[in-house]
Amino acid sequence: MTPTLPPELWRGILQFATSDGVDYNLGRMRGDSLKTRKTQSEMIMHMKTKVDITRVSRLFNQIGAEFLYEHVRIEDANRAVKLFERLSAAGPNGPRQWIKVIVVDNVESRGDPPESDIAAATITGILRLCADLRGFFWFHPMSGAHFKSRKSSEEMMTHIPRNIQIFRWSADVECPTFAAFLHKASTSLRVLVIMGYIDCHCTAHSPITFPSLTHLALGKTTNALNSLGPMPSLTEFTLRACDYNGDNILARVLTPERTKALRVVRFGYGVRVHVMNNFFAPMLVACPILQEIHYYSYLGHPSSTPWTSDLSHPTLQHLSVIAMGKTRYRDLQNARSELCLHLLNISASRFPSLDTVTVDRVLFGSAESTDFTRLMLRRVTDDFSSAEISII
Repeated sequence: MTPTLPPELWRGILQFATSDGVDYNLGRMRGDSLKTRKTQSEMIMHMKTKVDITRVSRLFNQIGAEFLYEHVRIEDANRAVKLFERLSAAGPNGPRQWIKVIVVDNVESRGDPPESDIAAATITGILRLCADLRGFFWFHPMSGAHFKSRKSSEEMMTHIPRNIQIFRWSADVECPTFAAFLHKASTSLRVLVIMGYIDCHCTAHSPITFPSLTHLALGKTTNALNSLGPMPSLTEFTLRACDYNGDNILARVLTPERTKALRVVRFGYGVRVHVMNNFFAPMLVACPILQEIHYYSYLGHPSSTPWTSDLSHPTLQHLSVIAMGKTRYRDLQNARSELCLHLLNISASRFPSLDTVTVDRVLFGSAESTDFTRLMLRRVTDDFSSAEISII
């Protein structure tokens, strides 16, 4: 028998219990671009849990049915067709209103014509039926035989609701089509993730203002920047990859019209930060209220640290670094003495608010190559030469 609690309390409990741990509201995915058997099996188990909950009682069925549709993931054309048929038969209420985020993953599609093209045509129909859609994620092979035509996916893009808030695009697309979508959705977009190649042959662009955009993430293509104008509310920027012109991408993104509110900057695995044309200097100058930097580092000698003696910032509070220093340490104290050498130029006079640095993917002794430890260094004097170290 179901205990007597207010329906809204049960709603909160069931939503928490059935969450798959993915923050769709920030345009993120489990494992992000890395799909593994473990993450796929976990997603299947989460969906099974949601289905089982709807069978407990009538109350749970009424509440839990919404969560079955809240975040919909489609990985082949057959699933897309089934969802379209279900929504078409459901009428204007119910599932059509419950779907908040649609994730379409065509990365492993096969066939001739490609299943992805069939799915795109069906997804177009689904988009027309979703009355309260907030987020849309599209994953597609970037190149090769499995991506024979962009026509159907670009047609689909024209039907994405203009009030969409979260948009993640991981596919090739023609610049005019992409720019037209951005113009349409610019007022409502809060999160924009662009991982595909923007095929641009335009002679001119009209910069688009995004008044509500708080999170922007880019792959290495610079063509994505051609249509991006002022972002007065931008608080977090992620650069997932870059070529040898990585500092040029930063210079183009971190302009005054985008950095007034910027607090967090993240660099993905494809951006290995080292002494590269004084990588951090322009960013520290451009972002007046920056608080956090997250980046991957090259394993190497302390002389390769990007934290040179000429850097400073008044509000930077935290650094998070992956793969800094050696590949393996004897013990905790050995790690402390080595890692502190990379941070000697970070002092209270130059970085008055920066007290903690976390270092990820640290290995000790004979630990397995995947048995990583996460460390925190806390500054207790003027600089990090005698920082306290702990495992977190």
